[in-house]
Amino acid sequence: MPAVTVEGWPRLRVADWVDTRDTLHLWTQIVGKVRLAHAPMLNHWWQAALYVSPRGLTTSAVPYHGGAFDIEFDFLDHLLVIRSSEGGVRRVPLEPKSVADFYIQTMAALGELGIETAIHASPNEVEDAIPFAEDHVHASYDPPAARQFWRQLVQADRVLGEFRSRFVGKASPVHFFWGAMDIAHTRFSGRPAPPHPGGAPNCPDWVMVEGYSKELSSCGFWPGGGEEGAFYAYTYPEPDGYAEHPVRPSGAFYRVDPDGSVHRQFDGVIVSNTVAISPTQERLYFSDTRRFMTWQFDLDVRKGSLGNRTVFVDHTQAKDRPDGACVDSEGYVWNAIFAGGRVVRYAPDGRVDAVVQVPVTNPTCVCLGGPAMRTLFITTARKFLDRSRLRAEPLAGAVLAIDVSIPGLPESRFRC
Repeated sequence: MPAVTVEGWPRLRVADWVDTRDTLHLWTQIVGKVRLAHAPMLNHWWQAALYVSPRGLTTSAVPYHGGAFDIEFDFLDHLLVIRSSEGGVRRVPLEPKSVADFYIQTMAALGELGIETAIHASPNEVEDAIPFAEDHVHASYDPPAARQFWRQLVQADRVLGEFRSRFVGKASPVHFFWGAMDIAHTRFSGRPAPPHPGGAPNCPDWVMVEGYSKELSSCGFWPGGGEEGAFYAYTYPEPDGYAEHPVRPSGAFYRVDPDGSVHRQFDGVIVSNTVAISPTQERLYFSDTRRFMTWQFDLDVRKGSLGNRTVFVDHTQAKDRPDGACVDSEGYVWNAIFAGGRVVRYAPDGRVDAVVQVPVTNPTCVCLGGPAMRTLFITTARKFLDRSRLRAEPLAGAVLAIDVSIPGLPESRFRC
């Protein structure tokens, strides 16, 4: 599994945990249905959702008779913890086990605390709705993957919470809907919406009618739909042209002229890096780290214009992340590969000429300097490394220096 991160966006490929994801999805449905059985009805089923907590996912306080209880998925200690306002606590280990076993153990723990509960004991919003007590198919639990998913939810919750704070109208909490296993936030216009047509698998249409009873705009994160999950946004009902409307502001590449004026060169940028110019000043190199691509452009330095964009290096198959770069006196491109632990020297035709392995995971940028311009300086990052990786990489975050045989070029000064 990828290293657990403590800041930034935690990487977790869907393909690496799909079995655990599907099992955990059904476990959250069981817990969510327990909350649904006891919490008073709120518009749009808000009473059914779970919430991100400092340790995992929680029901928050659920009323029961004259007291309350809560249930929390603790993804640090890998326990399902059930707490009663009467003082009782029960714990169900989160470990590889079938949905049937998890269901039986959870309901038994509730019974031991005197919390009598009856739920609709079959999944909703999934195609293959095996009753919980009979499901011995889904039985996977990878603790690092579950913890990494929770860390993704922590980051998504933070961003969606800040977005929610800017709206003064009716707005949902940021909450985790166990039906589709997504964390979401929804804004409302205040106008009624046409009845929703329903159609969600193994879910009565009237459930969706209530959920979408008012005009809304929703956004969230779901652990599917992309290599590492996907953020999404939609409206109901959908206005004409909504799907074709460009997402703004889009990332872009700009040129700054000596008079201080700024000129947009091209759009569609996600994470820009590797701005480097050939010794002849006839070619410019540019990378988009998240697109795993480095391009080259024809450069007219007199006009400050770019043209004829072509692929210089396609990193998509290797999933290399091109970061900062420089060009040496022979016109070769030195490129730091973030999360790849190396610097690569590319020939002017894009071929790999040399590889310099470095003792850190995350080199970030390179330049050639020193008295003879033959020292390769490499900046590195500590970000996205957990404590164990930091102990193994004491030079992470340092500036490294390596002697090379090919000199670099002095950088030009920009004045405005």
